[in-house]
Amino acid sequence: MKEFDKIINIFKKTIQNIKCIHNKHINRKIKEEDYFRTYLNFLNNSIYYSRFEYNFNGNIITGKYLNEKVNFWNKFKIFDKMYTSIITEYIKNTNKNNFKYLSIDSQFIINKQMFKNKVGRNVQYKSKNGLRISAIVDIHGIPIINSINRGNEHDSKFLISMMQKLFSMGIDTLIFKEKKKSKITILGDAAYDTTDIREFIENNKMNAIIDYNNRNTKDLNKIRKLTNKEEEKYKERNIVENSHTWKEMKIPRMGKIYDKKYENYVGINYLAIIDLILNRNLITLKNLN
Repeated sequence: MKEFDKIINIFKKTIQNIKCIHNKHINRKIKEEDYFRTYLNFLNNSIYYSRFEYNFNGNIITGKYLNEKVNFWNKFKIFDKMYTSIITEYIKNTNKNNFKYLSIDSQFIINKQMFKNKVGRNVQYKSKNGLRISAIVDIHGIPIINSINRGNEHDSKFLISMMQKLFSMGIDTLIFKEKKKSKITILGDAAYDTTDIREFIENNKMNAIIDYNNRNTKDLNKIRKLTNKEEEKYKERNIVENSHTWKEMKIPRMGKIYDKKYENYVGINYLAIIDLILNRNLITLKNLN
């Protein structure tokens, strides 16, 4: 994670109206934002809380008590609120052409420690248990909508509900209001080639460049392919895969699930997206400093 100071400022802004009740075991001399700074350092390691220890200005912060802090922050949805504030500002102030092409894809995250009732076994990944992160990203690879689900659920299951969330954010009314003929185009691989998805996209006056699923097509005359023009635009869908990879590179802890609680992993994902937006200098944080 690169944008430590900016993310800490966002955290301070988010918690300013929340009364932070300290556990009796936690050092009251350490400020809330200093615990958060420690947490950002912790995220740079792929280790368990029990093995973590951090010396902050002569005060030792152990992983056990840091984990208590993270659970407390998630109780008040701190990371959700941080993400919402940043993504709202990004959508409001960015060039609306960034949303002309939206790419969707998912990645499977292998479980190491999360409670088994929150994950699912995926036969495509050696029957490992884990979570599936689905994201709709803009042309900069910024995840506008996220969905984190059990690893055994299929990619296509979430696209329609994610698009409905997109509409609830008002993006469809913000984009191209001066160019009524322009449309949002969805870029997706063959996993999203279903009748329901294509009908949903068409009924909502969007375009679809989704690769065709020909796995069960034996008749060569029935094999469907993208046009040359669609093929060229389809290549830009790689931006969503790059986004997944970027988050794992900047926050190693995202690559596997070391947290027992589902909410904690979701919070890490939100922090990774915030860092991605800040790192690419896509918004000005004049109201959050």
